[in-house]
Amino acid sequence: MFWILQLGVGARFARRTGRWGMRAVLGTGVALPIVLAAVWFKPPWRITRTESPAPPAASPDALAARDAELRGFVVGRWKGYFQGERTLEVRGDGTATMVSHPEGMAAMLLARKLEFDITWTIEKGVFHFETTGGRPADKTALVANMYGKKRYHPVLQAEGNRLVLQDEDGKTEYVWTRE
Repeated sequence: MFWILQLGVGARFARRTGRWGMRAVLGTGVALPIVLAAVWFKPPWRITRTESPAPPAASPDALAARDAELRGFVVGRWKGYFQGERTLEVRGDGTATMVSHPEGMAAMLLARKLEFDITWTIEKGVFHFETTGGRPADKTALVANMYGKKRYHPVLQAEGNRLVLQDEDGKTEYVWTRE
């Protein structure tokens, strides 16, 4: 509402004097950025009670206990789907094997079946994968070069027969179900 008044003051000055001088320009131009800043910037006095503060940081002991729990949970055979059917066999010694059956163009360009050898760990709720090899070697090496040998996936859910990991892009979720 203030910018409307300012616009009126600047326009009135221009009409009265017949010129658009500094006063007219400032009268019309200064209020708009102030109003926009007030709309987009949320100062502390405008924070509503529905917004919750950030959760308190977990203690190192709690994080270590959660990581140990997750390490035990993920051991086993998992099935998922992302650009084709995938099977992940996670072993307790920190190794895993993922068999992927790409679909469409990926199957034609790469192979109908890719098998990746992986080492893994979980730290601070993040599943760390590192590709150490695979079959066919040239095709799995190509995939590792394209997407990186090391991947980090935060664990979003680990309960029952379901494991949900988040991609590094922060959007894509990988849903795995225990076989």
